[in-house]
Amino acid sequence: MGKGDKRTAKGKRFRKSYGNSRPKEENIKENPKDKKNETPKGSKN
Repeated sequence: MGKGDKRTAKGKRFRKSYGNSRPKEENIKENPKDKKNETPKGSKN
């Protein structure tokens, strides 16, 4: 489980590849619970 292991995040960084253990930032799903706490832009509280 080091640089040569393509299943670990360290191996993905070494090979400059992406996958389940090292997802690309654009593929990260946002948590829908986080959006509940946001206030709409037009509202004044």
